[in-house]
Amino acid sequence: MNVSGYLDFVAMAEPVPIRAIRTAKVPIREVSDRLEELICSIRTNGLIQPIVLRPISDSKFEVVAGNRRFEACKRLHWTHIPSIIRETTEKEAFEIALVENIQRQSMNVLEEARAFKKYIDFEGWGGMNELAAKIGKSESYVCHRVKLLSLPTQVQEQIVSGEMKPSTAKQLVWLDDPKVQIDVAEQVIKQKLSTHSLRELVKSSRKNRPTMVAGAEKALPDFLSFVLPPTTRSKHAYAMQQTILAMRLTLARLDIIRDKCGDDPELSTFLQTLRYQIHRMIDECVRKKRLSQLQPKHRAFHKQTLEQQPYMRKILSIQSGIASVVSRDEI
Repeated sequence: MNVSGYLDFVAMAEPVPIRAIRTAKVPIREVSDRLEELICSIRTNGLIQPIVLRPISDSKFEVVAGNRRFEACKRLHWTHIPSIIRETTEKEAFEIALVENIQRQSMNVLEEARAFKKYIDFEGWGGMNELAAKIGKSESYVCHRVKLLSLPTQVQEQIVSGEMKPSTAKQLVWLDDPKVQIDVAEQVIKQKLSTHSLRELVKSSRKNRPTMVAGAEKALPDFLSFVLPPTTRSKHAYAMQQTILAMRLTLARLDIIRDKCGDDPELSTFLQTLRYQIHRMIDECVRKKRLSQLQPKHRAFHKQTLEQQPYMRKILSIQSGIASVVSRDEI
């Protein structure tokens, strides 16, 4: 059956007793209790678009498309509802309902993702490629939507509320720890990071991910380890980690500025110079952090080696000041 062809029969709608209708066995989404607006609209203007039913016995029907409209009419105590009756399988009925909801843009991102997962995993009606062809979307679109369901509930709520774009949220899927995903999501919202900036940070963290050792604390990418309490590391290392995070966020902001001002060669050159300087400072903070985690006898040797480098003197002075603040405030 052509899933878009059923719309040609809207004018052929006929009244069907509501008592003979049941909701879909495999619904696209849950019927919300928040139907007041729809009920008010139907009460005022009538049912503009009929629902679609499929026969399941001689006198019984199942909703294919229009579960919310059906529920609203029930609450208005209608006895009959305008309907189009089509012979479909359960799989075809689900496809029709899915296409209708996508075209009407009546589902939020997570409802869409759950519907995709029902089709692929729970019912086993087909793979991502087949589903994508049915609904007129790309396979990557379907894949990225389904992956959002692996994120923590708190992050999913931020997507539904509009605090975070789906394109930004999908970058969090690559982070393994749910707690890290939650904390990074909050930082993204707070810092108003773009999708591109977060993608680059995550890509960098995956490339430089530390190796796990038995019995050791779970390793995290450098820019994410701010979520760990300082009691698990030396205060010096914690201070360096916070500094690294701040500078990497600064790099992300500089990239945004450079993209917006790319038509000014002099300004672009200046911003690129700043990026080089910040990268060098990050490298030195990483070394300083590693140095703080060494045993004292090894630390003295490495510190002496570092201090022999002229450009290190200023940054070591800055880092020393940071460490004193950290110690005083008992971070």
